[in-house]
Amino acid sequence: MLSSIRTHARGWLGITLVGLIAIPFAFTGVYSYMTGGGSVVVATVDDREIGQREYANAYQSYRQRLQALLGANFRPDLLDERALRREALDRLIEEIVLVDEALASGYRVGARQLAQRITSTPEFQTAGQFDRDLYQSRLAQVGRSPEQYEQELRSQLLMEQLLGALGASAFVTTGELGEAQRLQLQRRDISYLSIPPADPATLPEPASTDLEAFYTAQGAEFAEPEQLRLQYLELSIERLAGEVGEPDEEILERLYEEERSRLATGEERRARHILLELPTDADEATRDAVLARAEALRAQLGEGADFAALAGSESDDPGSAESGGDLGFFGRGVMDPAFESAAFELAVDEISTPVRSAFGYHLIQVTEVRGDTQASFAEMRDTLVELYRRQEAEQIFFDRSETLANLAYEHPDSLDVAAETLGLEIQDSPWLARDDAEAWPLAEPRVLEAAFSAEVLGEGLNSEVLELTDGRLLVLRLGERKPARQPELAEVRDAVLARYLEQRASELAREQGTALLERLVAGASLQELAEETGLEPVVVNGMRRDDTARPLAIVRAAFRLPSPGGAGPSVTGVESGSGGYALVELNAVLPGEAEAAGDEARLRQALARVQGSAELAGVVDGVRGRASVEINEDNL
Repeated sequence: MLSSIRTHARGWLGITLVGLIAIPFAFTGVYSYMTGGGSVVVATVDDREIGQREYANAYQSYRQRLQALLGANFRPDLLDERALRREALDRLIEEIVLVDEALASGYRVGARQLAQRITSTPEFQTAGQFDRDLYQSRLAQVGRSPEQYEQELRSQLLMEQLLGALGASAFVTTGELGEAQRLQLQRRDISYLSIPPADPATLPEPASTDLEAFYTAQGAEFAEPEQLRLQYLELSIERLAGEVGEPDEEILERLYEEERSRLATGEERRARHILLELPTDADEATRDAVLARAEALRAQLGEGADFAALAGSESDDPGSAESGGDLGFFGRGVMDPAFESAAFELAVDEISTPVRSAFGYHLIQVTEVRGDTQASFAEMRDTLVELYRRQEAEQIFFDRSETLANLAYEHPDSLDVAAETLGLEIQDSPWLARDDAEAWPLAEPRVLEAAFSAEVLGEGLNSEVLELTDGRLLVLRLGERKPARQPELAEVRDAVLARYLEQRASELAREQGTALLERLVAGASLQELAEETGLEPVVVNGMRRDDTARPLAIVRAAFRLPSPGGAGPSVTGVESGSGGYALVELNAVLPGEAEAAGDEARLRQALARVQGSAELAGVVDGVRGRASVEINEDNL
């Protein structure tokens, strides 16, 4: 929420937004929209050329965002790299035309807005305070000046303004709301009987021919992928800082005088909050409903309810709800004005009355106050030593990074020269597959991509210098290679047998469930079947679509069933996860209606977001359609 309060950004179209609005400072070298880059032209948008370097950086960032979005489900081996590269180029083109559209529509970014975003960026802060030297040095690490970065950030903020305004313009009619309420808030009375899979340990082992046939059919599951062991050199500011000696007192005193004004801290407050979202154009009835809900929550807090637990279950702020509503420390000039005014008037542990901001109603509790202090030289000595070492290490890092890049390129068949010249140790990675991101802390997407590239894997050359997300630099080359292979059954027999028995246990549960379903359809009661099998039926009255207490497969099956008629309940069977099977019986369908204060408002907001997403997609397509775009397919 802290970021959403500061930026008023809103999501739309899932990954489309992730592709369109990138975090402007992620150390991936994403270069300015305004500077192009590279002599090879990949595409032209009106009179604006997209060079090879800009395109490559955009692709790398897009790929990393995709990995972050998919998490453990990210599978590089299943990606169509060419399609992914084209998607990244499409996103970049859309960014360019959206910035142009925002400017043509009169949107502008003021100096205060720009400064606020920069100073609140954690990567530019030391001990929670903006650090100008750190800001400049981190930009220098990725080859950018403050002017270039600020131009990029202006473009970013322009897109946010344009997309935010378009998304907020969507509205929902009374008829649309009523129909959605009838369907989305519909409740169902159900009963279900879960049939668990048998314990694999109790099943007989299959005949050898059956196990061989199973392995032949499922062999791909047990195949060993191609694996590499890499040699690499690593250059980091943190490691270099450890090599910098202790400065003398004169240097530290001079550094203290230079930094004392920055080291002084104004008052800062740490707060947590519960947000109940409310559109700025909400009607009076909606405002009253949300306010009443906020007052009801405040009453619960007054009666001793746990603030963090209530924030986790009730707050509409996904960024802070998981941490009990905690926003961390912030100073003046950062938050929404109404929010800030209330937060700086509260005593520690006091809970505010509902505070109306641009985002809705907040309940705020200040948990800690600090600041308005000027640390002495003695108090800051350790910090000054660290600052000195980091500054020296950064300078060494910049010098050596250029040397590393040159030597790795000039001596492409070995890392020995670069290692000897820079005093670095050639290190070995563990064995890595293409999708083995969890096997090695340094196995970021761009590292694995470089490791399995034609240059490194095919030609045996050094990689280019790779910048990791934490700022470290890496050069790698192929050490050893294991080709993909299909092991003999004897090598993996235990794993194959365990998988066979697990699948067989599921088949038995499905066979039993299917037979019971036939009897249920023929007129037997669920209670009768439960008594025969010794299983306990579960009865759920008023179950909603968003029910999380029951298995998702059962909830979905219940809401796919037709309303029961005069012949009795509607029934179905479904594989319920974990290898089990469930018989589901629908007894009644209850029309949807708002139950809690704010239900209708939240549904209206959700529908408006969906409608806004569709409208935004149309606007993006229209803006791009009006632009003159030429893509050089041969350069992709």
